[in-house]
Amino acid sequence: MVTEEGSYQSTGAKSSPIRSSRKYSTPSNDPQLLGLAIDHAWKWYELRSSHVMQIINFYLVSIAVLSAGYVSALNSRLSLIAGMVGLMGAAVTTVAFLAARRYDQTGKRATEPLAELQGRLADALEIQSFRMVERHWSAGTPWHSVRKVSRIVYIFALAACLTAAVYGFLAR
Repeated sequence: MVTEEGSYQSTGAKSSPIRSSRKYSTPSNDPQLLGLAIDHAWKWYELRSSHVMQIINFYLVSIAVLSAGYVSALNSRLSLIAGMVGLMGAAVTTVAFLAARRYDQTGKRATEPLAELQGRLADALEIQSFRMVERHWSAGTPWHSVRKVSRIVYIFALAACLTAAVYGFLAR
């Protein structure tokens, strides 16, 4: 909560080591505080983005292993196992897509504060190119959105896994 003097004070809603009843004197353009805020927002975004990359790596390894098992089952004429492996591929694809989407949404929460902080930094330094998030948002190209591309890739990967499952069940 901001007091009339312009300093910050805890609302006392929850007691934690971070929230205390101390008053913090923080001018709105304190360079050290601005640096901490940018660092915090960036680390939030970076952590969530790295989680998405880990999920993609897990997915690729999982699909490689499942593909090897699928081909092996087909070559051994184990159609039931091949069909089950295809369904497992569909399940892994769906779980990876949903988990990556969730982490992406969580990471996007940092872009609004980053945009505001970058704007303040750009104004203070008179370097407008620091408005990176705003420039990214204004690009507006249809294939620029990772979400759109990931949905399309998910649909094709899911269709491939389900087709492989059906073929595996029907193969004799």
